[in-house]
Amino acid sequence: MGVNQSKVISGVKTLVKTIFLMVLGPLLLNQALKNQGHPLFYPVLIAGIAAFFGAIYLGFKGVLTVVRGIFND
Repeated sequence: MGVNQSKVISGVKTLVKTIFLMVLGPLLLNQALKNQGHPLFYPVLIAGIAAFFGAIYLGFKGVLTVVRGIFND
């Protein structure tokens, strides 16, 4: 029962992307809500919400990939 190192590394890379989106989402949402009268309010708001959902998706995908790599599934 060995560890599939390439899957684990791929999962860790995905988790690093998740951390980036976890920081980017609140920043975009904060900027959008501070500037509600600006013409770019809705695009920035949508980008912030998309970053939140992207972080959740990539987080689950990254953890699943790491676990599959450790247990060689």
